[in-house]
Amino acid sequence: MEKELDNLDKLKLVIGKDLWSTNDLNGQINSIRMSDGPLGLRKVLDVDNWEQQNIVPSISYPSTANLAKTFDKKLAYLYGEAIANDCIENNIDMILGPGVNIKRNPLCGRNFEYFSEDPLLAGTLAYYYIKGVEDHNVGTSLKHFCCNNEEYSRLFISSEVSEKALNEIYLKPFKIALEAKPMSVMISYNLVNGVKMSENCRLFEKLRNDFHFEGLIISDWDACFSSTKSINAGLNLIMPYNEKLFNELMESYNQKKLNKDSLNNSVKKIFDVISKVDLNKERRKVTFTIKEREDIALKIACDSIVLLKNSKNILPLKNNEAILLTGAPVKHHFCGGGSSEVKLRTSFLSLDEALLEEGVKADFSESWWENNGGTASMCNIKHTMNIAPHYDVVIVGVGNNHNVESEGHDRDSFELSKNQLKTIELLKQNAKKLITIVYTGAPCDLKKISKLSDVVILAGFGGEFINKALSKIILGKINPSGRLSETYPKSIKDIPSLKSLRNESIIKYDDDIFVGYRYYETFNKKVLYPFGYGLSYSKFKYNNLCIRTLNDSINIQFDIINISNLDGKEVVQIYYSIYDQCLNRPKRELIYFDKVKLESKESIHLDYNIPLNVLTIYDENLNQFILHEGEYIIEICKNSHEVILKEKIHI
Repeated sequence: MEKELDNLDKLKLVIGKDLWSTNDLNGQINSIRMSDGPLGLRKVLDVDNWEQQNIVPSISYPSTANLAKTFDKKLAYLYGEAIANDCIENNIDMILGPGVNIKRNPLCGRNFEYFSEDPLLAGTLAYYYIKGVEDHNVGTSLKHFCCNNEEYSRLFISSEVSEKALNEIYLKPFKIALEAKPMSVMISYNLVNGVKMSENCRLFEKLRNDFHFEGLIISDWDACFSSTKSINAGLNLIMPYNEKLFNELMESYNQKKLNKDSLNNSVKKIFDVISKVDLNKERRKVTFTIKEREDIALKIACDSIVLLKNSKNILPLKNNEAILLTGAPVKHHFCGGGSSEVKLRTSFLSLDEALLEEGVKADFSESWWENNGGTASMCNIKHTMNIAPHYDVVIVGVGNNHNVESEGHDRDSFELSKNQLKTIELLKQNAKKLITIVYTGAPCDLKKISKLSDVVILAGFGGEFINKALSKIILGKINPSGRLSETYPKSIKDIPSLKSLRNESIIKYDDDIFVGYRYYETFNKKVLYPFGYGLSYSKFKYNNLCIRTLNDSINIQFDIINISNLDGKEVVQIYYSIYDQCLNRPKRELIYFDKVKLESKESIHLDYNIPLNVLTIYDENLNQFILHEGEYIIEICKNSHEVILKEKIHI
C-alpha cells in the first residue's frame, strides 16, 4: 500500500501520531502501539500527556540488572515470555526494551535497566529476553544505540570512543542481541564521536550491513533534533509526534532537501512492521496466568540475589532464632525511577510479612527512613538500638530509591546516605549478629558495610517479590546462586571511567577496552567483590579439564562435583587470554557462561563447543575482527579474579 500513499501521508507516517502510537492515516492503516516497561509494563492511558500519571498497574519484575545476576539464559527467556503476556493482555504491540548499554560508569542513573559491564553477558541475556517476547508475537526495541553509558548531559554529550572499544565493547552486546531479530532498535540521545545518533548514518549502515538488522530504527523520545537530517541518515521513525519536526519535514520535502529514497525506505520499513504486527495480533494468545507470571518474577528474584558475605555460616538462619528487622527497604518497594518505573497492582510485601508466610515471626522497629528527596532521617534509632540485644539476629535494609537511581540524572555519590551508614554502625554495637541487605540497582561503596556486617546480601532492585525471595534465602529454603554482573570496587577513586576527560559536551572513553573487570584484573587493582562473584550454601569442586581445538571451535570439557550436603546451582564462567604483549589485551575476558544445578554429592560432566570467533580481536587498520595465531590460555573461573582450572592451547 505504501506505493499508493501521497507524499503528505508518507511524511505523516515517519513521525508518531501521539506519544505512543504510529500514525494510522485517519484509519487507512493500523497503528503500532508502544509502551515503556522492560522491567514490567508501563502502559500510559493518556497518549497525549507527558505527565504519565494515569498508568495501568502491572507486575513489577526484577530489574534487568537483577536478571543479569542470575547468569541464566532460560530465566531470561521466561522473563521475556512473561512480559509478552502482559503486553498481550493490554493490547501493546511493542515494548521499549531491553537496554544493553555497557555499565562503564557505576554512577549512571539508569544502570538498573542495563545488564552488565561485560558485553557477552549483556548481549546473550538480552538475546534470550528478546526471543521470549518476540516468540509470543510481541515486538521489542533494543536500546539505546549506542554509547549511552551515563545520563549526564545526555542530549548534548559526545561519547569519544576508539574504533576498537566501540566494536569490542559497546557494539558487541547489540550485535549478539540482534541475532534474536527484535522488531526495532531505538537510538540514543547522545552523540558518538561528534555525530548525533539520530543522524549517524555510519552507525546506521553498520546496523544494516554488518549486523544485518532488517527491522525499524526509531528515535528515543525527543532524541531527534533535525527530522530532515535524521530521515536522510537512515532513521525510520521519529517519536513522539512533534509539530516543529513535522513542519521541518514538509518544508524540506518541498525544497527537495529530503532524500526521497530515504523517505520511501522508511515508509517501507514502517509498513513491514505494521504488516508483522497485524499478523502477530492474529496469533497472540495469553499463555501464562497472572499467578504463573508472578511465580516467574519470584523465581528470577530468588536466583538474582547475591550472597556477598556469610561469616561463620550464619545463614541460613537456625530454627527459633529471634529476628529484628529495621530499615526502609524491608517495608517499602525500592526500585529505579523514570520510564521503566512500574505501578504496583497490590501493596508491597514487606520482609516481616514474607517471613511470616514462611512460618517465622520477625519484629520490626524503625531506624532510618526515606524522605521524598532520597535522603534519610534517623527517627527511632535509639529504641531500635536498645531492643537489639534481646534478639539473636538483627536484619537491616539499606539502599537507594527511585529518586536516587533514575533516568535523567546520574548519582551524586558512590556511597549510601550517611544516616544509613550511621544506622549500621550503631546497630553493630548492640546486635549479636548483624545482617545487612542492600537494595540498589547499581554498585555502591560497600567497604564499611562489609566490615561491620556479619552477613551482606545484595537484593538489588528485585521487583515486587524481592522480600519473598529474601525470606526463602535467609531461611535456607532456597540456596543463593546469584553472581555479580559488575565489579564492586573498593573506592570511587578506583573507577577508571571517572578519571576520563569530561564536560557538558564531551566525554573521552580513555579506558578504551579496559572496562570493568578487564581494567581491574589487567592492572592488578584490588576490588571489594569481583565480577562473577557470589557465595552459595553449597561447595563445588572442579576437575578433569580437557580442551581440544577443532576446525572452527574449541571443545572444553570438565567435571563439577557438589561436595556439600545441599542441592545448589553453580555459575560456570570460562575466560580466555592471549600470549602477545604487543596486542595490549585484557588479562582475561569472558567467552562463555552457563548455570548448572547439582544435587548433593552429584557429579556432572560438562561439554561445551565454543566458536573460535569469540577469540577474534578488532583490527583498527583492517576495520575487521581477526583471529590471531598464537598461544591462548583458557581458564575456568569462580569469578573474574579466581581461576580454578586452566590450560594453554595453540591456534
